[in-house]
Amino acid sequence: MVNKGMATKLNRINCLMRPEVYAMVRKLAAKNKRTLSSMCAEIIQKGIALEEYQDQLNENELTDTESDSRQATPQAQYKAAVEAAALSGVDLNIEKLKKIQMILDSLD
Repeated sequence: MVNKGMATKLNRINCLMRPEVYAMVRKLAAKNKRTLSSMCAEIIQKGIALEEYQDQLNENELTDTESDSRQATPQAQYKAAVEAAALSGVDLNIEKLKKIQMILDSLD
């Protein structure tokens, strides 16, 4: 007999994280008697509600939440996000950043 699981129309994200972050999420999920997935969803929702991200969302209005965001979002937005991350001191692998920048420049 095949287990079909719960049918859902929710979109999915596969997320990689550092072991220490994973451990914290796992601990929170256990304390709140929730699945890892639902705990992550709540953390993401609360993070998106932060003023910093709300400002960004208001600047770049989402046009179509059903479509693939890579098709709906202008390439310039990705370039600006990479530059902003680099300027804010985020630990980025500079070689990967250069490759990303080259790809974005070729799309303009």
